[in-house]
Amino acid sequence: MNQENKQQESPAKPSTPVESQSEQVAGENNVDASVSEVKQVPTSTEDAVKHVKKPFQRLQFLVRDWQNFDKDYADEEDSSELFQEFLEAMQKYVNEVLRDRSLADLQSTRDQIVRCFEKVDCFQLPHPGNAVTRKNYDGTIKKIDPNFRGLVNRYVRYIFDDQLEPKEVNHRQITGRELKAYFEVYAKMFQTGEKTFPKAMTMLDATAEANNRNAYDMALAHYKANMDLVVGEGKSFVKEVELTLKSDQYYKTSLAIFDEVATMGSPSVILKCRQSLVENLESEKKRYFTTNALRNPFKDAELYVIPIAVAIAAWFLAVFTDKTCSTDFCERVEDTFVNVYLFVFFGLLVVTWKQVRGIFLYLKELAPIVVDHLNKANRK
Repeated sequence: MNQENKQQESPAKPSTPVESQSEQVAGENNVDASVSEVKQVPTSTEDAVKHVKKPFQRLQFLVRDWQNFDKDYADEEDSSELFQEFLEAMQKYVNEVLRDRSLADLQSTRDQIVRCFEKVDCFQLPHPGNAVTRKNYDGTIKKIDPNFRGLVNRYVRYIFDDQLEPKEVNHRQITGRELKAYFEVYAKMFQTGEKTFPKAMTMLDATAEANNRNAYDMALAHYKANMDLVVGEGKSFVKEVELTLKSDQYYKTSLAIFDEVATMGSPSVILKCRQSLVENLESEKKRYFTTNALRNPFKDAELYVIPIAVAIAAWFLAVFTDKTCSTDFCERVEDTFVNVYLFVFFGLLVVTWKQVRGIFLYLKELAPIVVDHLNKANRK
């Protein structure tokens, strides 16, 4: 899972988290304090956990007000070697934070972090300078400490350039639209009005919710896209047997897509989401079958039997009268019958024009098949 988490906290009061590039960066004066905020995520047995792939890509802690830099970065902004030296020192620090400790509770939390993320690191920033803490600070960039400016510049480039990579969730690359769903559930989670930072289980539930929503959307979109190719707008009538086979095929594939992607969260939540998907698939299936049925060129043919029978009878009587009688009265009767069958004929043509056109298109598609069968029969 490509879930790189960004969090920022002040020493006394947590600040609004910054989500960027699907990383979660937890920043505060001390990473130890950040780690202690992460609650235990339930796992299966120890042996099973060792064989489970880590679901998230990266967790990065953004540490603020770091005072232990031995060199000034601002004097060597173009020095890649110095920046690499800083990165190595930062990784050494986070490794020390995550190493085995005697306190069982904190050690369990550290183990959970290591199990969940393929990579855990941190980035340290110095204090931006006393000038920015004054009430009369006007936002002038030059007043910010040069070391802070230099490292922020490299950090942003490091995140959005050097370390930029396709985002994965549950070991599957996700699209921009799916990533947006994760941002939405995280934003919703932070809008609950609580003053405390969300617990780890809340974060996990939000991630599972976004993942299951994406699975739902992908599965439903797959069914609709394929059915549109068969009976979408502008398509002709499809035999019900053939349409049923196609629908069942896309239906099963859609459920398989959901089952493959929706693997996060509690089984009951996943099942509820799957049931919702089944209901919507059934609704879409009914809509497609109804639309196709309306295109049936022979639909409601029984409604036209009587008018057609009247037209045929009128035509037959007109011909019979013309052949057997030549008086003025007979001619008037003949004209009446002609007017009747012409009126019925053109009336039906106007009313059933779409169906007549559908019959024509249907027969046009059917003709090559019939000719092909006849040719094969003649060869035999």
